[in-house]
Amino acid sequence: MVEFGAFYTFTPVMAENKLGASSAIIGIILTTNAISLTVFSFVVGLAANRVSEIKLIQISLIIFSIALCIIPTVNSIPMLVIPCVLIGIVEALAFPSLQASLAKFAPPDYRGGFMSLNVTVQSIGRAMGPVFAGIIFGVWGIQGVCYVGAAVIAIALVVFSFLISSKSPRV
Repeated sequence: MVEFGAFYTFTPVMAENKLGASSAIIGIILTTNAISLTVFSFVVGLAANRVSEIKLIQISLIIFSIALCIIPTVNSIPMLVIPCVLIGIVEALAFPSLQASLAKFAPPDYRGGFMSLNVTVQSIGRAMGPVFAGIIFGVWGIQGVCYVGAAVIAIALVVFSFLISSKSPRV
């Protein structure tokens, strides 16, 4: 999962090494992510009836790719808050929308299996993301981690959009 490889693992490293942020400041910066997730989860809940889950997932992937591209260009601690907030918005858009989509598309007798498969895939990503990001970091630094992550997300958006458009039930 790009989120754990690029964002949670290497944003604190960049904040300390490039921006000179203390541990306390890094904690505060990462907290802005949780705050935006909390606030925007409420907003997404209100908007969910107006926008499809698929569109919310697609929007989240676009925002995430943009946020990752911003991270290497940040040159001050306050500016690092912007991608942190954006990634909180991404989480608010994507996680509930993905669960709702799975519930909608999975056959009723297999919903639990679909949900558990989703958690399994996410867990593998959470375990492998930092490993792959570490390899990329060793070769290309934080810029590589963020730009490769953004490219992976862009590819995922295209594949996801293609699969959904070819598999979606026509109503």
